[in-house]
Amino acid sequence: MVWFGNEEHDDETRSMEKYILEGALFGTAERAMSSGMTRSSDIYAVAVIKRYISYIFPKRIGLINRYPILKEKPGVYPFIVIYRWFDVLFNRRERIIRIKKRAG
Repeated sequence: MVWFGNEEHDDETRSMEKYILEGALFGTAERAMSSGMTRSSDIYAVAVIKRYISYIFPKRIGLINRYPILKEKPGVYPFIVIYRWFDVLFNRRERIIRIKKRAG
C-alpha cells in the first residue's frame, strides 16, 4: 500500500524497501555470502559462462532491431551472428571492453 496506495512509510516499510531496492543479482551481499554465491562458487562460474555465451550467441529476437532481415528470413541468423562477431572485433572493440567489465 505504501508504493501503490496512499499509505505512509514506517520503520518496517522503509527497512523492507531498502532491502528490496539494494538487492543485486543474487540479493544482498549478506544473502549472497550465506547462499554460497561468491566468485569462487561453481554456480557463479556457470552464470558467468552463460552470460558470455549469451553475448556470443544472442537470441534472434534481440537482433531483429539491428538486423531487420531476421524478421523476414530467420534462416540467416547464423550468418548474422558471424557477421556480428567480425563487426564487434574490428569496428566496435569498446563493446568487448564493456562486456568484459560487466561479466566480471
